[in-house]
Amino acid sequence: LEKLIAKIIFFFSELLEKNEKKPGLSKGAKKFLRKAHDKGIKIFASSNSEKERIGIFLKGAHINNLFDLILGREIPKKDHIKKIFDSLDNKLSREELRKRTLVIGNELGDVILSKEEGINNVFMISNPFSKEELIKWGVPEGNICRNFEEIDKKIFGQ
Repeated sequence: LEKLIAKIIFFFSELLEKNEKKPGLSKGAKKFLRKAHDKGIKIFASSNSEKERIGIFLKGAHINNLFDLILGREIPKKDHIKKIFDSLDNKLSREELRKRTLVIGNELGDVILSKEEGINNVFMISNPFSKEELIKWGVPEGNICRNFEEIDKKIFGQ
């Protein structure tokens, strides 16, 4: 799988622990992001939050430099993947980009947007959804993970 990945699109909320008082990174997220970045994988963030808010959080977590592009609610979410593809200075066809893209999400909307764009490499953080629900949405069972540590092992094998 690692050889197929040209970029990773993160839907911003998966990076956050569900902690109302002070959001922090999800378990294994920083290590996974650094590893992907060090391997030359392009990383993007997509969110329904304001871009400025996302930037402040990523800077506070000392990972803002790992992202190639951050998109927030200023652009309709349905246009994020197209905007990300358009931002790449790449000679690959759209079809090849779709094959080499990995999306990590945590909502039904992430799956729908990915499928509409023809991206089938979708990994899901299962909280708060059950494995059965995610399978119904069309996420392969092997791509359902509890946290970034599991995704890291599946993608990078360590």
